[in-house]
Amino acid sequence: MADYRLKLSDGTTTIDLYGGTDSIVREGGLSMPPPNVNASYLNNPFSDGSKLTSSTYSNRTINIQTRIWGSSLADLKTNIRSIQRLLNDAEKRTLSGYGAQVYLEYQWGDAANESTFFDILRGDLLMPGDYLNVHLKTGYMIPNAQIRLVCKPFGRYTNQDITQATLDNSQSPYDLIYSYLVDDSTSYGVEEDTWMGQTFTTTSAFTIAGAAFKCYRTGTISDVTCELYATVAGKPSGGILATGTLDVSTLSTVSDASHIQWIRILFDTPYALSDATMYAVVLHIPELDPNFLYCRYDAAGAAFANGTAVYSTDDGSNWTILGDGDLMFGIYVAETKANYQDITTSEAYGDVPAKMYWKVDPNDSTGNQKTWLAKRTGSRYDDDLWIESESYYSTTALVGGYTYENYGLVADDVSGGLYCEHTVENAAGIAADTAIGYFYYRIAYDAIPKGTFRVLARCRVACQDAADYDHLSFGVGWVYGDSSKAPSASDGDYYECSADSTWEILDLGLLNILPIADSDIATNNNFNILIYNYASQALTGNEYYKWQMDYIFLLPIDEGVLIVDGVASTRVLIMDGITDPPLVFEAIDNTESTIPAYVGNHFSLGRESTRLYYLRDDGHLAGCNSDVKYQPQFLVI
Repeated sequence: MADYRLKLSDGTTTIDLYGGTDSIVREGGLSMPPPNVNASYLNNPFSDGSKLTSSTYSNRTINIQTRIWGSSLADLKTNIRSIQRLLNDAEKRTLSGYGAQVYLEYQWGDAANESTFFDILRGDLLMPGDYLNVHLKTGYMIPNAQIRLVCKPFGRYTNQDITQATLDNSQSPYDLIYSYLVDDSTSYGVEEDTWMGQTFTTTSAFTIAGAAFKCYRTGTISDVTCELYATVAGKPSGGILATGTLDVSTLSTVSDASHIQWIRILFDTPYALSDATMYAVVLHIPELDPNFLYCRYDAAGAAFANGTAVYSTDDGSNWTILGDGDLMFGIYVAETKANYQDITTSEAYGDVPAKMYWKVDPNDSTGNQKTWLAKRTGSRYDDDLWIESESYYSTTALVGGYTYENYGLVADDVSGGLYCEHTVENAAGIAADTAIGYFYYRIAYDAIPKGTFRVLARCRVACQDAADYDHLSFGVGWVYGDSSKAPSASDGDYYECSADSTWEILDLGLLNILPIADSDIATNNNFNILIYNYASQALTGNEYYKWQMDYIFLLPIDEGVLIVDGVASTRVLIMDGITDPPLVFEAIDNTESTIPAYVGNHFSLGRESTRLYYLRDDGHLAGCNSDVKYQPQFLVI
């Protein structure tokens, strides 16, 4: 069996107390006392969610009896002073607020990663009485020196690196790769016998996830089916490569070109496409004339260079190429970007928790932007906390007059390419302090996240008179079964954008979803989030006002959150939870430069599954490179 080893170190100077040439442990060190549980513990609302936080336990006391020797009296004194210097430095650093950076390494074998590191808060070297006169007679040796250490309750390990990740301002699983979004001039009807499609030619190999079309309906229709085909001579041909359906029974019946909705249909199974190959996406419905799905179409000319619209009047058996136009359409490619990073600590380096050092380096960003950092652990770590506008359920009007909802397709600055819009235009105008309507998002009963969240909504307002942007505001409400909550202006629940036609992230306040377990017998209710549209000032008659939503992010705050104001795109943000006391820094070239304005608390990691979230008030393509190190703090011996 390998020798036990016990080392005292500050990372630069290391003294082997057990098997070195200067000392050897005679007693202690091999049977460490367990930490004592404190009788009272005040939970911090920004705690890391673990019951094993360091404040739960008392400091650990370790007593070691060691023999110290030297080749001469001067050498013995040098060895004694080396131990005293490290112990004095430990206490000095603790009292000065630099943290306990002197530690005791305890290893019980030669296998890698078996060492435990105890941070020393205070240490004393106690000599036996009259040791200079008695014990030096048999050589330059102190046989019974006592080292008494007061250590933090959780040990320290060598920092472990997490693989670098690239984080993005989006959890949308889809990006537009090909699209035709302009010259929306007329419509083409789809019914049981009449099918409509659009061809496109790939310029790279990718996996198609679905397609979007700009549509409205007449009559009563149910599901629309979208199918992917290969082509021969520019026409759909062969078997179905991929298929998907969408309920369009509540699709808008407004035929005005500026108010028609975009619909997105996802394939049941994404399909891998080849490079430099023409494919077709085709739409059809089961209903007959006079029930139609109308697809918006450009009849002015063939503006989309890599394909064209096609149609069939016999259920897709024969096709005709419309060489003079294209459908309003978009093709989606599966996306790998996400605003979170999953962390798994290694059991080889001890038990929970662990301190964390998190560095995020913004890329594709501009200016100084607010940044949100949060974490989730355990069984809830992979809850879906992101609601895209593509998941938008419906819009409800609360006032009379001409109101309508709309999907719009925009380019790179909006996650996934879609947003939902609620527009109001009323001839008589609308009085101030009026709730106009709300966007309605449904979370299925079996997918309801649990916990406490800040509701972050990426939104925009657009007014006919740009100076009226401060007339519109957003607030969050919810419905669960017979329980509900609507925002209140008197309680300050509504928030305004800071400019007209400018996307920004608004913090709409707190949402607490109780951790109700799913019943084994009954079915829980769905949870509905309502983003209210509010006229905070009077709206002028015969002018349009638009509330637009890109996404909602339920920022988890019950296990720790940091909100940092004005992070420069040229600076690296460092959340250093290992150094004592922990701090947040902005750095240039990895050198700490300044302490930004922030609120919240640093995170600790545990052995359970952990997800770290990042969000910056930038566009869709803004993101960061993320580096994570952790330092386990506790080991069961």
